[in-house]
Amino acid sequence: MTKAIDSHARRLRPSDTAEASAAIDRSGMTRIRARIGGRDMTFQMTPDDLPAFEQMHGSAFGFYTRLVEGLWTVADLSAVLNFASMTEATRAIISKSARFGVAVASMTRADPHVRWVLSTHPVARYCPLASMILASAMFGISEGAAHFSDEEVK
Repeated sequence: MTKAIDSHARRLRPSDTAEASAAIDRSGMTRIRARIGGRDMTFQMTPDDLPAFEQMHGSAFGFYTRLVEGLWTVADLSAVLNFASMTEATRAIISKSARFGVAVASMTRADPHVRWVLSTHPVARYCPLASMILASAMFGISEGAAHFSDEEVK
């Protein structure tokens, strides 16, 4: 078995592996299509966003663990959904700020619809969405699994 792996590795040129890794579009593995409060939205948190999120809110894996174990708070859900609802450009600015140690939660510009949904609907129904967002950033998610609807969770 090891010989077969070594033989295959020797046949690959460095440019082959670079081309293969460049061909993977990670953005599709981090987008969650969601229908919340009667509106279709896209939530996204990429691996590049994690340092900024963690600088503002603490460990992303800690958040994920609390969500999965049912030990979450409304603030946890709000932090994840608000961060992931920001535009890609806004997340890029916050991520750049985090590299200089200045990303703060007040920089988060959540979508007004997300704020409205969280203030007018039972928040527990959004726990699976928040878990999915964090899992997609940390582990990736298949396109088939990257969807959520609060109409399915009643």
